[in-house]
Amino acid sequence: MLMEIEFWHLVGLAITVIGGFWTGARVLGAQIEKRLAERFEHGDRATARVESATAALEKEFYALKAEIPREYVRREDYIRGQSVVESKIDALAFRIENLVLKGAMK
Repeated sequence: MLMEIEFWHLVGLAITVIGGFWTGARVLGAQIEKRLAERFEHGDRATARVESATAALEKEFYALKAEIPREYVRREDYIRGQSVVESKIDALAFRIENLVLKGAMK
C-alpha cells in the first residue's frame, strides 16, 4: 500500500499545524495576561487596605503619644516629688520631737 501526498497538501498541513500552535499560544497568552491583571488588581486592593490600616494606626499612635504626658508620670519626676514629700514629713517629725522634748523638760 502506497500513499502519495502532494507537496501543496504537506505545505497546507504544516501551515495548519503552525496556525494551531500559534492560536493556542495566543489563547494561553491571553489567559496568562488576564490572570496577571487579576492578581495585580488584588494586590492593589490589598495595598490600599494596608495603607488605610497603617494610616489609622499612625493616627492612633499620635493620639497615644499626645495622651501619655498627661496621664503618666516619669520615674524621675515621681522620685523627685516623693523625695520632697518625705523631706517634709521628716521635718514635721523633727519639729514634733523637739516639741515633745521641750514639753518633757518643763
